[in-house]
Amino acid sequence: MVIILILLFSLFDIVSYHKAASVFHMIQNVLLESTWTKGLNYFLNDRAYNYYNAKHLYDALQKAVNQDSPEDPIDVANIMTTWEMQGGLPVLHVYVNETEITFTQERFLYGSEESENIWSVPINYIVGSNLDFSITLPDFWLHERSVTIQSGSAPKPWTANELVIVNARASGYYRVNYDTLSWARIINHLHGPFHEIDPINRGQ
Repeated sequence: MVIILILLFSLFDIVSYHKAASVFHMIQNVLLESTWTKGLNYFLNDRAYNYYNAKHLYDALQKAVNQDSPEDPIDVANIMTTWEMQGGLPVLHVYVNETEITFTQERFLYGSEESENIWSVPINYIVGSNLDFSITLPDFWLHERSVTIQSGSAPKPWTANELVIVNARASGYYRVNYDTLSWARIINHLHGPFHEIDPINRGQ
């Protein structure tokens, strides 16, 4: 395992090892363990005793994805390039009302700087009527600055004043900031049956 990590981290000279680990953790959650492991095996077997670069890894993961999810395969290279070639990470601003949720991304910065960076972000969310944090697969991908989903056609419908939590078990490498009412619902739940919220999400 240590050798595999060294190989993976060596692909990303542009970013820090810490970010590389976080991004790989996110992709592993997106692909699921079996597909991730299959892709790594393809990569290691294909490039044994030979040179390698990021494209070889992406091709190997894509091969595993195409086999395991032929009906709707993600584009591994396009997704990973947004994380490999851009510094930092996004913060996702989430605005919830009774019929819509709007997700808007921007670079997470402590100062007043502005950035045009846009990442391919795997978004999953949990609603109060089904607080199941075990599924880290994305409900959809955010490839642009902002997107709005409707409750009636959303993967997980919600009702007025219902709790909504984004990024189950911090499986995605991004921060989340909610509107004032959504923060209040989360805080109220933490003051009550807090055990219903996964410990990792309680600490976000």
